[in-house]
Amino acid sequence: MTMPSKRAGMEITDSVVCLTDACNYRCIFCSRRGTKCAHSPATIKKIIKQFPEDVCFEGGEPMLAKDLGEWVAFAKARGVRDIILVTNGFGLDKPAAVKKLLALGVTMFNVNFPAHNPKLYGLLTGTNGRFRAAVTAIKNLIRTAGPEKVRLTLVANTVIAGYLKNY
Repeated sequence: MTMPSKRAGMEITDSVVCLTDACNYRCIFCSRRGTKCAHSPATIKKIIKQFPEDVCFEGGEPMLAKDLGEWVAFAKARGVRDIILVTNGFGLDKPAAVKKLLALGVTMFNVNFPAHNPKLYGLLTGTNGRFRAAVTAIKNLIRTAGPEKVRLTLVANTVIAGYLKNY
């Protein structure tokens, strides 16, 4: 998948909406680290209008974007069929937060879950002590949204490769 344009006037090539450059993780495998990806409101509208089948909200961490709910609702109002949130699970440990996003229109939560234990998780995400919160968020998502609306993403890399069998 190619990155969509963040500059007005450039061709939009896919349905990825980058809401923010901010992220609370520092994943060693991040394809966006050090880049500016946040789209302008005009570009976000163009992407949503151009891709009625599916729109994928990403970041940085889209849960850090103050206008996430507004854009999800806009996509739903425009008739977008699948509204996907790509997240590390931040803020999704509370059922109310998940219910709100579902009501606004999110149809799939794609959660970055790069390791099966706290030590590897911390190493891969550049965080300390976030593993339990991520597990809590995933369990909450499955309970609240249903397992068919939750997808875990593992980025295969040399750090996790030797542990895949245990994952």
